[in-house]
This record gives sequence, C-alpha cells and structure tokens, in this order.
Amino acid sequence: MKKTFQKPGFALTGLSAIILSAALTGCLSSSGSSSSSSSPAADAPAVSTQQGDFTGISLDGMRVFRGIPYAKPPVGDLRFAAPEPVDTHTGVVELSESFGSKCPQTDITTQQIQGDEDCLFLNVYAPAEGENLPVMVWVHGGAFIFGDGGGEYDPTRLVAEDVVVVTLNYRLGHLGFLAHPDLGAGDGNFGLMDQQEALRWVKTNIEAFGGNPDTVTIFGESAGGHSVMSHIASPSAQAENLFQRAIIQSGSYAEEQAPLAAAQAGGQAVEAAARAADDAPAACVDQPAADCLRALSTDQILSLQANQSIPTAGGSFLPLSIGAALRSGEIDTSLDIMIGSNQDEGTLFVALDEVQAQPDPQSLEAMGMEEFNKRFDEFFEPYLNAGVPFDVDQIKADYLARFENNPSQLSLALSAIWTDFMFACPSAGQAGTFAGLNMNTYKYWFRDINAPWT
Repeated sequence: MKKTFQKPGFALTGLSAIILSAALTGCLSSSGSSSSSSSPAADAPAVSTQQGDFTGISLDGMRVFRGIPYAKPPVGDLRFAAPEPVDTHTGVVELSESFGSKCPQTDITTQQIQGDEDCLFLNVYAPAEGENLPVMVWVHGGAFIFGDGGGEYDPTRLVAEDVVVVTLNYRLGHLGFLAHPDLGAGDGNFGLMDQQEALRWVKTNIEAFGGNPDTVTIFGESAGGHSVMSHIASPSAQAENLFQRAIIQSGSYAEEQAPLAAAQAGGQAVEAAARAADDAPAACVDQPAADCLRALSTDQILSLQANQSIPTAGGSFLPLSIGAALRSGEIDTSLDIMIGSNQDEGTLFVALDEVQAQPDPQSLEAMGMEEFNKRFDEFFEPYLNAGVPFDVDQIKADYLARFENNPSQLSLALSAIWTDFMFACPSAGQAGTFAGLNMNTYKYWFRDINAPWT
C-alpha cells in the first residue's frame, strides 16, 4: 500500500525545542534594534544600484534596506537549479521594515511549515554616511534546514564601527541541497550557489551603499561557518574573487562532505518515495525525475526531508571535499582567515539529548554512569576505533576527573568531550592547516563568562 506524504520528521520534543529556541535567540540577538522606531518615509535613505533604485529606512543611526531580491525566485523550472541573476527594474522600489520571506522550513517549536520558495532576499545595513567601507556578509546557521538572515541578527554594533553588513537567505533542506543526476549539474549545493549569487550581488552593488567591493569578509556560524569553508574550497568563488577575508565560527567541516555517488543515491531515494505516495502528483507517475520533483508541493518536499542537510563534494561546485582542498593547497592562500569556537559548545547538544530521552519534565533525572558510557560509545567510539590509537577508557577518566565532586559530573564531562571532539580540536587543526599554507590566520576561543547565555 502506498504512503501519503507526512509531516517532516524533524522531531524535537516540546521542551527541547523551547530550550533550543531560547538558546539560539539569546546567542544571536544583540542590542535590540527591533524595538526601535524608524524614520518617516520623507527621510528615507535612497540608493541607486546596478539593479535599480531603492529607498530604505533609517534605524538607530543606520541606513537599512531589507528584503532586496538578489536572484530570480527559485520556483518552477528554477526549482532545483542554479540561481539566476535578478532582473533590473525601473522606478524606485520602496523597501519596508519587513524582511523578505524566509526559505521553507519546519518551525522547531510548532513543527509547522513556514516560509516561501520565493525567498532569495538579502538585507543591507550601512552607516549613515561613508564611502569605501569594509563589508561583512553574514551566513546564518541551522543545520542547513532552518534559519534565515532576518530579525534575529542585529548588526548595530558592527555598523557603528563603520562597516557595511549584509545578511541573506539561502535555500535549505532538499530545496537547497538535493543531489540527483537529473537535476542540473547533479550535485545539489543550490543553497551554496545562492550564497555565491548573493556575493556576486554584493560585488556589483555594494558600492552604492558605501561599501568597498574589494574588501569583503564572509562570516558564518555552525552551518554558516561550514558554508564559509565550502566557499574557500570552491573554484568558482576563487575565480571570481568574491571575498577577501573569511571568519569561520563553530563551523568545522566534516572530513568529507557527502560523496557525490552517495548523495545522488539519496536523491534517487527521495524521488522513489515521492513516486510511491498515494497523493503523488501526476508528473510522478510516468514523467522524468526532474518533472516529478518540480511538481511536488513545498509541503511534500519538506515531508521527505531528513533532520539535516549537508553539501555534496565531487561535483562541479566542490570538486574536492573541504579537507582534500585544504590538504592539497588548492585554495586562495591570499585570504585572511579567522576561525574558532566557544568554550561550552557541547552543553546544548547534550542537554537536548537528555531532554529528548526523558521528554516528561517531571521525570528528568541526572545522568548515570551506564547512560554516560552508552552515549559515549554510540557517538564517539566508532570514530576512535577507526584506526586512531587512543585509549578510550583513559579519555573518559581524564574528562571525568575535570568535574570530580560536581553533582553534574557526567553531563559536564560528556559536554566537554563533545565540545573538544566536534568543535575545539577541529578548529585548532584547521587553523594550523591554514597557517601551514602561509595564510594570515587568527584563532579565537570564546569564553566570556559575563556574556548572556553562558
């Protein structure tokens, strides 16, 4: 019997979703410009770009231009295709205080699908005056399945330092990363292509906002940091000189991205599931794969989506994995690099796992040694046994000794192991690789005990 499309499988329990949402909001919000009032339309700042003329708003001493389309809407034949440059326009487009629609995703608290496929928008924040200013382009995180470049990111403090800041949306999940031999170049990576199209827009138009197109820093966190690493390894970004500096925040790369063959097999499995559903569109009965996948509704596509997406290596966008590109030195070594992580990266993930294992808040119990060993073995031991000559028992003992006599010893030890294994050690190793290529490299470790949410 065929199955109908179901709601997405991204299933955080209610409490764990609230914890994650609160943590993200606390970490990503800043000085709260959303509560400030903007100037009346008569005082609206205006710019003339290669795309056309825009008016924005004045906010907290900044010129703000929200919801600028940087590519054609990726719908119809442009779904599962490389982004195309946006058309120019005549007249003046008056931008409001609203951001453009976020890309389709499942809300982590309500589990409801939100966003629209017409989502390729960016936002520009510029000082009230100035020319030839440095530019920073922010790439949001979210496991490549959720997030956007909108109101959670407040660039006021950066703009106050005479920096032009750009935030952006990019396609997520299957809409952004589905690899299939019948779709374009076959390697997916549409979300990364979106990011590069936004960088091309910046290169062409940012001078109108007071920015210097030859002094662009791309920076991102988590999946955004992974994206930055992908662009460093991407031949197209190098050939077009889309940025000159890069900041990788908690975005260590997987040793290998999804290999092309495996990624395409996954895409073909998605196609098969779409064709097998009772409510499959007519195009999925006897039409080619591209027609079938483009005929699916947004909800149907998200229902077939896993809990994360990941870029694909081995195709035209990323011929080599990030690790292989760095080891071979086939990157632009003139780039300036900053890379780092936070002191307690693993705490949130371990807490989420504990809550999901005990979804009833009234029944939460401290982790026991049996659970500690079980979770350590499930996650870490396969890596440690893959030819790495480490003494697993000694590793456990060393981390447990750090938190001796602490009632949360086991959770804290597991969090510290997670932090080092997934973030601190990879970023240190990658910093060493960059430095070994004689690149200007800066390593940071964020441990401000007075910062919110630490």
